[in-house]
Amino acid sequence: PAEPPNPKGAAKMQAALQGVLNEKKRQREVDEAAALWANQQLKKRRWAMRFDTGASQHFVPMPHQGGLPLTNITQCNALVEQADGGPLRVVEKGEFEAEGGMSIEAKRDPKFAHSLFSGIQAVKDGCKVHLENGNSWLWHTPSDTYYPLEQSADGWTITLAAKERLAEAAMLASFS
Repeated sequence: PAEPPNPKGAAKMQAALQGVLNEKKRQREVDEAAALWANQQLKKRRWAMRFDTGASQHFVPMPHQGGLPLTNITQCNALVEQADGGPLRVVEKGEFEAEGGMSIEAKRDPKFAHSLFSGIQAVKDGCKVHLENGNSWLWHTPSDTYYPLEQSADGWTITLAAKERLAEAAMLASFS
């Protein structure tokens, strides 16, 4: 004889299945939002980064958080000391090639709140930096390109545009 159905077991199974379906739906919505954001960013192709004279390297959040779309992404296991002295383990790094010829390597992690452009790294890479009230710029000497630094009450911002031919590939690579 067949065993009678177990209503408690069936209800638990139904609830577990509904939970999985809800999670898949939520992930699909997140992916769709990220793709929409990426498309908007790709159209404007410009990213603002805080110019930081204390940062030892360039740091960016994930693309859906406003970070640069990087190419040639590799995993890394680097420990970074944050401004407050606390450690942060970075998960990956990649490259960004800007219009004008400047290429930077940046460490990327979802825990970064802002994109930081390292003045120290820029100088190590051969750039010259001029900081003056109302007249600040970064000169990328290898390509002879000047990038203006926009001054605000709390420092400077550098705005970089992705090279057109690389922008789409970088955006797609950022989500893979």
